[in-house]
Amino acid sequence: MTNTFAVFFQFYRKFLIPSLLINLLIFSIGSPLFVIVLDKLFIAFIIYLFYRFISTKKELVFYYNLGFSRLQLFSLAILADIFLLSLCATINFLI
Repeated sequence: MTNTFAVFFQFYRKFLIPSLLINLLIFSIGSPLFVIVLDKLFIAFIIYLFYRFISTKKELVFYYNLGFSRLQLFSLAILADIFLLSLCATINFLI
């Protein structure tokens, strides 16, 4: 379990800071939650296309060899992004 989390975090760490910045920017503008979720899904789709058709496709083979399918990686990334989104929403609500 711990090893699986470490491998996934290695994949997701490239998106962690940009995701947090986008979340904070969207919340600071005051967009409705529906717009925020659509934006995040659009960004996740762009990231998927980036990995699917650009030279980073070989990196997905690395994760596949470690036991992660493409669907698992991107599903976990979307779930992690939803968690960060809810965390930012909670912080924004408390402020």
